[in-house]
Amino acid sequence: MDPFGTPAPFMAHALELLGDKGLLSVTATDLATLCGRNSKPVERRYRAETLYLEYSHEIALRIILGKIVREANARGFKAKPLFSFYRDHYVKFFVLVEKEKQKQELGFVSHCFKCGNRVEGKKAKCYCGHTFKHAGPLWVGETSDLDIVEAMAQKTENEKTKKFLETIANEQFFPPYFFDVHKTVKRTGTPVKPMADYLGKLKEKGFKAERTHYAPTAFKTNASFKDVLSVF
Repeated sequence: MDPFGTPAPFMAHALELLGDKGLLSVTATDLATLCGRNSKPVERRYRAETLYLEYSHEIALRIILGKIVREANARGFKAKPLFSFYRDHYVKFFVLVEKEKQKQELGFVSHCFKCGNRVEGKKAKCYCGHTFKHAGPLWVGETSDLDIVEAMAQKTENEKTKKFLETIANEQFFPPYFFDVHKTVKRTGTPVKPMADYLGKLKEKGFKAERTHYAPTAFKTNASFKDVLSVF
């Protein structure tokens, strides 16, 4: 499925053509809408809410994955993401669909527009006292199969592609959002340091932290917003 714009209207028909097992490839180019510029079409097409954020491209990717999973589940299918990524002006997915029941890994991201805090789940109020805004329902599980992505990275001879795939492999198993260095520096009023410094300090504190393919100046971590600010 590679339509001009949203794949949402074609999703149900594509799933019905797969039989008991199949591989579904989906491309979406309606990122301006999915990233929160205009939320009404997102609610209509994907039955989800989006937000205009520094990590909106990941939110967009996960909203579509959530749509695929819900459409598959409604027809008695299990949908497993094999390889998903954001590039240029689009997001792309390869999903294995099988006739099997599935525990849906769907959820929400709560974001505070006052202090910048973000947490997984649908929370009411931030610790700063401001009311959270919500994005979702969206897919909160792994967006790619680690074994497949690592095998792809080993097979390619193109160094740029290898680095891209290795970054996707490393960013699995993290919360469904990331932190942008420049945005965080602006919040803390601190000078910009090399990415390795921030990742190293987070790991010294016992957290996991890796670069993300969504943006060259961003990273994913299991540290809380407060812990990230303290490192900066």
